[in-house]
Amino acid sequence: MKKKISFIFFIAIVMFSFSINNTQASTGTPSQSESKTVNKIQIKKLFNKKSKDVWENNNLIAHAFGAVDGKDYTNSFEAFEQNYKKGYRVFEVDFLLTSDNRLIARHDWSYDRALLFKQNPPHNLGTPWDYESVMNQKIYDAYSPVDVALVIEIMEKHPDVYIVTDSPK
Repeated sequence: MKKKISFIFFIAIVMFSFSINNTQASTGTPSQSESKTVNKIQIKKLFNKKSKDVWENNNLIAHAFGAVDGKDYTNSFEAFEQNYKKGYRVFEVDFLLTSDNRLIARHDWSYDRALLFKQNPPHNLGTPWDYESVMNQKIYDAYSPVDVALVIEIMEKHPDVYIVTDSPK
């Protein structure tokens, strides 16, 4: 079972690295140095002895950074903070590309989710929003959206945090 979890984590890292590398060609996307930072952090953690301990000592993964104040799927910074304080160290994050090819943490682009989150979508087609539209609107009027740069900051500030990615397609 432990080998299976480690393998799944390895696949998630590869997918995450691939997603970031595919966004570099567009304006305003993570720089090559940011991608190298993510890859360095992930690879370092993958082969670190402590990585094994994380999987053995953390039986739970906080999905979408975990629930915040009873609300799930927010992928918000406050969800991370609240669940980190509760002792979670392994977090699943949903990553999507915005219409202008920026990588952000969000579960989906559905119109219903935008209304549930009390956000004003720039359109109601269920297609990706632009980066500014995502980042400039709080979730439930209270929680901060997260982009890949903030995920990198979180991982640098909290070396005991592990990210499992979820990306469609």
